[in-house]
Amino acid sequence: VAGIAFDAAGNMYAAGYTGSPNLTVSPNAFQSTFGGGTNDALVYELSPDGSTLIYGMYLGGNSLDYVVALAACPDGSLVATGVTASQNFPTTPGALAPTHNGRQETYVSKLSPDGSALTFSTFLGGAVEDFVADVEVDDLQDVYLTGSTWDGTFPTTPGAADTVFNGQIDGFVSKLSASGTALIYSTFLGGAQL
Repeated sequence: VAGIAFDAAGNMYAAGYTGSPNLTVSPNAFQSTFGGGTNDALVYELSPDGSTLIYGMYLGGNSLDYVVALAACPDGSLVATGVTASQNFPTTPGALAPTHNGRQETYVSKLSPDGSALTFSTFLGGAVEDFVADVEVDDLQDVYLTGSTWDGTFPTTPGAADTVFNGQIDGFVSKLSASGTALIYSTFLGGAQL
């Protein structure tokens, strides 16, 4: 398990990754079958006492996919973020970046409260490699992400604190709109070395 979160009702979300095509998942989940490749991300929601599986699902495409961090939203939905090498990782129409750009790219996916649909799902990255480290959601359900990028083409926004890639690896901080369609801000953080 790579990430864990709790919502206001006490439900627990756990996520990680698996190469197993036959784990327990929910038939009504957005993705109830293994996507293929090396690993798929895996997301579960359990009742507060752990007695009921509310949903379990795969999330991934035909290459390497895994979850790094989770954030429960005020409305009972869940934001999962991680890294994917899958060109066909599931994205949604109108998302910020529906096309995979690099070798290994950050993704951000918001799952409906019952796990049956993606509210939004988008890539977020440059042309080389990116790695997300953490995610938080505010009361308006805007999404905050932080991580590292190996690439000066990682998206930044005008007026951000640092729009110029500084070195071999830079940190990034990005704020994504609640709809997953726009960057509110995105900046590099780093110096000339690793």
